[in-house]
Amino acid sequence: MKTMQAWNDNGGDFSKYVQPKDEIDSDMYFYFLECLPPRVMKGYGFLVGEPASHNNKGQAVYDAFYESPDGKRFYYGGCKTVKEFTDPNSEKYTL
Repeated sequence: MKTMQAWNDNGGDFSKYVQPKDEIDSDMYFYFLECLPPRVMKGYGFLVGEPASHNNKGQAVYDAFYESPDGKRFYYGGCKTVKEFTDPNSEKYTL
């Protein structure tokens, strides 16, 4: 599990500390939820309010965070467009 404390102790780049599908602690999940108003918020997670970058089509991609249905486990989902995060037919809809 990737933790907020270890990330802070490391002092490194977030994108190098976590990888898509990594389980993260609740401190990290709520840090990103509260740092900016979410771009999109659904029952299963959220996209951070500002783009992390843009894909090769020029579309904004956002850091995605997910929580388990019971709300006890949290995951980093990588960078996704709004459509990838919200469209159930998208191949990137889930972890």
